[in-house]
Amino acid sequence: MVIDASVILKWFIQENDSNKAAEIKKAHTIGASYIAIPDLALYEIGNVLRYKPEFSSHEVTICLTEIYDLNIDIISPNVEMLASVSEISRRYDITFYDAVYIVLAQELGLDFVTADSRLYHKTKTLRFVKLL
Repeated sequence: MVIDASVILKWFIQENDSNKAAEIKKAHTIGASYIAIPDLALYEIGNVLRYKPEFSSHEVTICLTEIYDLNIDIISPNVEMLASVSEISRRYDITFYDAVYIVLAQELGLDFVTADSRLYHKTKTLRFVKLL
């Protein structure tokens, strides 16, 4: 599956549905599921954590390192994907950033899981888009 920053952040910040996000992480860790993310997710996660006063610079680095240590596939989009991202972002009236996750899931033939209800409701006609 492809998961977005809203799901991964729940691994580090206790919020609603953090337990569901933890289940996704655990399933990946034991080899029961596969996770891919666009490289963009690392910047989004780092940025959110940077503005949380309870996270020092060192703690932000630890969180990002943990993501790498989980052997999640971190994928950089190619030119063809970016063309699709532009089209999807306009069709569904979503940010270019959000569309990157959707196109990555589409390209890989995987479900896309988000904790962002606004994004989910705008794109739920795509059967592979799931709300955490």
